[in-house]
Formats: sequence, structure tokens, C-alpha cells
Amino acid sequence: MNCFQLDGDPIDAKALKLAGAKEVRDALAWYPFAQLKEVRAYESSSLCVEAVIFEIEPELPQDREYDIRSIELIATVFSSHKGDSPEVLALRKDFPWVPHLFSTPANSPKHLCLYEDTWSEVKSKWTGAGFLGNIAQWLSRTAKGELHTEDQPPEPFLYTSANIVVFPESVFKADEIDTTYVGTIVQGFRRPPYTLKLQRFSDKTPSDVRRVFCAATQGTPIGQGAIRNCPRTVSELNSTLREVGIDLWSILGDRVKSWYSLEEPPHKEDSVVVLVRIPRLGGKSGREESVEHLAFILAPIEELALATGRTAYSSLGAPLKPLAAGVVVEALASEVSVIPLRAIQYLDRTRAKAVSGLDVHSGDLKIVLVGVGALGSQIHNNLSRMGWGFWSLIDKDMFLPHNAPKHRLGSDVVGRPKVFATEGLSLIETPYNKIVRTFIADAQEVEDVDEMLETYRECDLILDVSTSIAVSRFLGRELDSQARRASLFLNPTGQDAVMLMEDSKRTVTLDSLEAQYYRSVLRFKSMQAHIRQSELVRYSSGCRDVTTRLAQDDLAWAAGLLSRQVRTVGMEASATVWQRQVDGSVNRIAIPVSNVIRSESEGWTVVLNEIVVSEMSCLRTMRLPAETGGVLVGYFDNPSRYIYIVDALSAPVDSIEHKDTFVRGCADLKETLKEIEARSGGQVRYVGEWHSHPDGVPVRPSQADEKLLSTIAGEVRVDGLPGLIIIVGENGCVGVHLRLLP
Repeated sequence: MNCFQLDGDPIDAKALKLAGAKEVRDALAWYPFAQLKEVRAYESSSLCVEAVIFEIEPELPQDREYDIRSIELIATVFSSHKGDSPEVLALRKDFPWVPHLFSTPANSPKHLCLYEDTWSEVKSKWTGAGFLGNIAQWLSRTAKGELHTEDQPPEPFLYTSANIVVFPESVFKADEIDTTYVGTIVQGFRRPPYTLKLQRFSDKTPSDVRRVFCAATQGTPIGQGAIRNCPRTVSELNSTLREVGIDLWSILGDRVKSWYSLEEPPHKEDSVVVLVRIPRLGGKSGREESVEHLAFILAPIEELALATGRTAYSSLGAPLKPLAAGVVVEALASEVSVIPLRAIQYLDRTRAKAVSGLDVHSGDLKIVLVGVGALGSQIHNNLSRMGWGFWSLIDKDMFLPHNAPKHRLGSDVVGRPKVFATEGLSLIETPYNKIVRTFIADAQEVEDVDEMLETYRECDLILDVSTSIAVSRFLGRELDSQARRASLFLNPTGQDAVMLMEDSKRTVTLDSLEAQYYRSVLRFKSMQAHIRQSELVRYSSGCRDVTTRLAQDDLAWAAGLLSRQVRTVGMEASATVWQRQVDGSVNRIAIPVSNVIRSESEGWTVVLNEIVVSEMSCLRTMRLPAETGGVLVGYFDNPSRYIYIVDALSAPVDSIEHKDTFVRGCADLKETLKEIEARSGGQVRYVGEWHSHPDGVPVRPSQADEKLLSTIAGEVRVDGLPGLIIIVGENGCVGVHLRLLP
């Protein structure tokens, strides 16, 4: 096998330093169909990079859609840089171009894209063994041609850029072909990415403003395929666009001739943007299901014009003149740079309807708002307009066109960070209550932003409106601050509003409230469809460029209700859901909240609320003198090594219950667990077992219990998780027992 060799020095596998690399190494010691081959490392004063290289044998079909081999050499590369996800590189030099690869330079290993979600969300469930399983599954499904499912949007035609151009759909209209534009660059950071906003050049536009000339065209429909690398020269761009029936040189030649025939022809400071509209075919039906836009800046404009062969200098020092015909000058074409952009269309009336789906004490509290999105921006607007609170805002995202129909901000701030734009709007609309501090940052990265940590510590109340489970758990469990926390959010359909509020002394924290909230989702009939998914609306061609279909009137109702609750809530912990009915009435559900029990063992912490303990004790009392038990459901937070118990199920009807033994049955259990996972949006699942001991018997494991615990630990070892059993005794005593196999 002819393979790439990675940079760095070979090292002993025992010398690995990075936690992720060590997890993969340890998993390879026992993982079937994978064998460690080599470990390499590179280290400087500020960075450590470690690569674990291994052979893996994926399960392959007899007939393969793509050339995936029975043994593939894979490198997993880990970096000490905070926030970096591990890279997965296929080292075989002739590894094929397939769907779900990251952009890679020529003559370098292909970089596999394993996850649809961002790394900040994936890492809470990540384990070394699970990582190996993901790689094997990726290879196997790719070989079968099943990795990209029919319900997924097509892979982008080209790898997208971090830089953005926002354009009006009118550029593709025939009667707009000679329209020139003003290009406004919006850059929220001191470095890229940036957003280029195209706006129509008008009589009121200053004459010295740099113009943008657009060459817009449409390609032929295409279906699913591997993502292509972005072209860097005009010739490469021309070859790429020929795949969708576009002769770029011909189009540029015609446009250049037209531009240089204008009364005010292009100046050398002006720019050219090529915009391409490509219909995309989805699934096996071959029907057009979406549209992908591509955009490229071509510069400098004069060299481009000369390269088309459709302009020339009439004399030395004279301006360029158009020519009726000409031949492409490849030598000049090499001097024209191509800068790819991520193309996003301005909202028009139709698209605004689509994303809309049509149809907090008073006083001077110091408040940190985490998440200035659709709901957060309007809660801030409601409360800050009333002069309530001194506000600091945290959000890392830019404002994009699809946000406008359901946000406090408008399309005029597209491309700017949300916190800056909200701060600017606040200065205009509510100058009497200026925002104290703003942070363009991930709310969890307090080690990198000292002033943000200081703001957290000085505040009285932290409102999490980020809609991120990872952020909510970080705020509830890890952040060093005495401030009270609350989480505010909508269910996916926008019909239900939720508030999880800690008590003022933080006895019941936000992360434990999350588990009690899920228990009510599972238990209450009125919340059966609470977490059902809403239809998503795509606003661009990237894998994650989707937005939830929510109407502004739904958001305005929820923002008003939650704003009032935040400023009037009592000092005790609470969890509440308000459900808006079809007739406009509101059903209020008060979720039972209890204190929690935290038990530590094997490096893991088990979080168990007293309501679940009481439920198990009641089931035990009902079955005395016999033992009883059942299944525990909840979720694991792997990086922090926490296990949250959401509920304890009663014994299946086919269970064996005797005074000195309990054997849990399986009747309807599979269906029950499937329903639990569905109702909780995939968050809650099987985490272990529980059973009772008779009066007078301690809650220590018996020999049979020890055997059961080892069996469970063996079954979940492949996921890098511990086995768990809870034993319930008399007077509400519980024993929490964990076992983690090496």
C-alpha cells in the first residue's frame, strides 16, 4: 500500500500526552479489527500535535460503490489547541474522492468528515472506542454508497469559504445584466472571515465608491457527488464550471465587452464577482429539490478584461476599449486570482415567509445574557426597554439574512456579530440602559477571555438562551461564579416556552434541573409531543445551513411571557412549561423539582434526584417481602464524566421477584426504551439497572449483584462507559455502584 507519511517524530505509544490520543491508543489495545501501527508527535513551546496511526478492517460489501479497501491505514491527529477536533486522515495515496471529505490540498491525505454536528456538541459524547467505531462505520457505509442518505441535502458542489457574499436574487434576471453594485465589506473581527454585501449602485451613491460588476449565470441541474476543491485560477474555475454546462470564458467575454461599453466603464479599483446558480437534484427521484449558489471574486479587473480577449488598449496609457471578438489569452489569465466566497442570497418576501412558517425582582441586577439569538434578543429588548437590569451579552455568531424575520435586529446588520449589532441598536433605541459589556466568544471559553470570567463572577443572574445543551451544562456545573442561573428556550415547534431556574442559593443547579425536566417530558401525557422536530428551512448550501421554521408571533409571545417570569420569579428553584393551545389559551405545567444526590466512584459522578429515589422506594415497599427492580434511564456527559439519572422504570411483567432474588425481565422493554429516546429528542436512554434489597439487608452488592455489574460494564465497555447499578434499601437508603473496565 502506497501511503503518505505524516510529519513529526515516532514516539513510544506510552509517551502520549493528549487525552484523546491516549483514549484511542487504549481502545486499540482491545478493539476488534483494528491494530496500532505507529505513533508520531510534534511539539513546540505553544503546541503539541500527536498522531495515532493504525490499520482498520471495515465491513465491506461484495460490490462496492467506492474503492474502500479491506484494510485501510488511518491516522487520527490530536492537537493541544483548545477547541480543535481530532482529524481523521486516510493515508492511502489513491484513497478515492468520496462524499463527506473535508477540503484537502493536492498530494496530501484525504480528511474524513465523521460528524454532522459541531465538535463542541460531539465532544460531550466522544470516547476513543466510539471514535474507532465511527471511523469503521464511515468506511463501511462509504463503500456501500450509503453514507449520504436520501433525506440529506446534496453535498455542496465546492468546499465553502468562511468569507461570505450576500447578493440580491435580481442579479440573475436578464434585465439586470448591466446593473452595477456597491460592495460593502463587513468584518466583525480583526481578521477574516468577512462578509461582502452587494447593494445596487444608484444615483445617490458617491462617484468615488468602488463598484462591483457581477457576472451571474445558471448551470445545469446536478445530483449527489463528492465535493470538489475550490479553484484558484480562472482556467481552473472554467474547467470546474464546465461540469455544469457553463462556458465561463464565453460569459466573461460578453460581460467584459458590455461593461467597457458603458458610459462609466470599470476602473482598475473596481471588482468582478462571478455568481453561479446550480439546481440540485435530490434522492433517486432525480427531481430538483434545492438550489446552490457559488460565488468568486476575480481580480484585478483590468487583467481579467485583457485575458478574455474582448478588450485592448487603443494606445499607450489610454483606457481599455471593447472588442467585438477575441481569443482568450491564457498567459494573462494566470495573473487573475480567484477568491471563493460562500454565497447567501438576501431575503425576499417569499423566503421571509418560508423561514417564518406563516402563520425577572425588579431592581438593578447585573445580568449576563448568553445567546443573543431570536429569543434572547427579544427578551433583552423587553427587559432593557423597561430599564430592568444592567446587561452584558455573550454570543459568537454573525447575523445572517435568515435571522431577520425572527430577531430584534434587521437586515442592515447582516455580517456583523450579533452582540455588536445589538449594542449599536441599544445605543439608538434604549440609550438610558446601555449594554455594559459584549463578548464575541463561545460562552464556555472563559480561560481565553479573562474579562468574560470577571463579568460572570460579578453578575447576579446568568440567563442562558443559547439553545445549546453543552453551554447549559457548563454554566450549571463548571462555571466559577456565585450568580444564579436560568435556562430559557422554546420547543422545536415554537408552541411551548420553558424556564429552568435555579434557587438563589444554587442548591439545585441548572444541569440537575435539565434531568428533572426530561423526567416530566417522559411522564406527562400533555408533553408527549413536546420535543417533536419542526420542519427545517435551508438558507444556503452548507451542511449546517438550516434554520427552524418559527413565526415571529410565536417568539414574541414566548419572549413576553418569559421576560415577565424572569423578573417576578421567587427565590426557590423552579421548572415550568407553558403550552400555547390552538385557541390561544395557555396551559401551565409546573415540573416537580427536588434536591439531588451526587455520588462519586471510578472517577465518575452520578446525579440522582430525590424524586426518583422516592419512586424506587415506593416500588420496593409495594413488592415487599420480594425484591423488585428495573431499568435506569438518563444520559452520560463523557468529557466531565457525569451520569444523570432521569427516571427508574418499574419491573417488566415477565420479571422474577422473590424475597432473596430479582431477575429483571424484558417484556415491552425495547419498545419502552425506544419511546423514551424518541420523546426526549434522543437525549435519554438506558444507563443501568436498579433493584431493591429486603429490610435488614444493606445496600451493598451481593455476589449476584457483583456479577451483574461486571456484565453491564462489559457490555458498555465498547463505548468507554461504566456499568451502573443502584440498590434501594429500607428507609430510602440507596447504594450507587459503578464499574469501569480498563
